[in-house]
Amino acid sequence: MPIDQQAVLESALPAIAFLVSYIIQQMHWSQAANMTVAGSTVILAAIASLFVEHKFTGNVLGDFLLVASVAAALQGGALAPLAQWLKANVPVKSTPPRTPLVSRASSLPQGQNWTASRDNTKK
Repeated sequence: MPIDQQAVLESALPAIAFLVSYIIQQMHWSQAANMTVAGSTVILAAIASLFVEHKFTGNVLGDFLLVASVAAALQGGALAPLAQWLKANVPVKSTPPRTPLVSRASSLPQGQNWTASRDNTKK
């Protein structure tokens, strides 16, 4: 009786995710090293899944899109612990919202309106 490779891979992925997340927590590596290990694990699991299913087409762009979509699907399922770790630990720069510079009527001197002020600047 042949072994169903896809079933074995699907069974092993949660264990792999648990082991990798455990290793990341215990090794105390730098943030960049941890992100590289977690991201590489997700990508390699996606490639292994596609390889076992014989889904590679030979088209580089098509295969890249397949790997990306399978990696996204795995992060929502079997590799969710790694995806949660990546979401919680990837540094993201927050920027304040940009506000447009608008002349307000309240910022004009008393007794002037916006059109009168604009006409005065052209002289």
